[in-house]
Amino acid sequence: MNFKLWLETHHQLDSTEPLKKGDTLTVYHGFNDINDAINLATQGLSGKVRAKRRYSYEAATNPKGLFVTLDVKTAEKFIGSDGVVVEFVAKYEELEPPVWPSGSYGIQGQYVQVFKGNIERIKAKKKFEMEFKQNKDLPSFVRESDNPYMAYLLFVSTENQALFVGDLNPSRIKAFYVKGKKITPDEFANEYGSGEKSDKLFMPEDKFDPDVFWERLLKRHPYLKFENLKNIKDTIKKSRNPKVEFLNAFGYYLWPKQYLPAMLWLDKMF
Repeated sequence: MNFKLWLETHHQLDSTEPLKKGDTLTVYHGFNDINDAINLATQGLSGKVRAKRRYSYEAATNPKGLFVTLDVKTAEKFIGSDGVVVEFVAKYEELEPPVWPSGSYGIQGQYVQVFKGNIERIKAKKKFEMEFKQNKDLPSFVRESDNPYMAYLLFVSTENQALFVGDLNPSRIKAFYVKGKKITPDEFANEYGSGEKSDKLFMPEDKFDPDVFWERLLKRHPYLKFENLKNIKDTIKKSRNPKVEFLNAFGYYLWPKQYLPAMLWLDKMF
């Protein structure tokens, strides 16, 4: 018996088990624009990139991650007239608690504090996590969770929410909800998919493979020579900000999971 799998728990909205590393959760996200749902169905997404935010204060306060909830009805509150809800399973390690200077989310149209920068945000997140660990008034399953702050936001707070900061391939999608009707990912893609191909050479969760990378890059640019990569590598190394220079050259084709392996491969090859 695999005791690690046996000990892991799958959580839904009515869960009263402590949330632990290795656990999984059924989560939902409401897309305000159906085109974003179509892109997810065909290309996937990454919670490691700067997110499109409906509210400007969230763009400054929680700039990365996909807001997800355990409650499909809550997700439906954030969709537009042509919006769509997606359902998928997230791993504990792919989630983190959102954080706000005041301790709770703001209301559009009212003054809302924002963080001055990421360092201030990280400090606030650690502060709230410590406070919740020391709070003896929380439900026992929240207190016994590995991160009581995140468990509280997911299972007790009004919106039952967290930030998905992992990478998501379309194959992990369980369902879409269109105007309240639950349909399969294939049904959604067949009915609403535009047939447009992604600019990326991999899916978000894929490992970087240099042979696949070069093969697919050549299909896009048949006249590209392998030696051209050395010139690009030299430009990156001479740059004042190699990371930015690398993303300028290859970010168009890669997802965050592939950035570092691709940089290391490029450096090793030349």
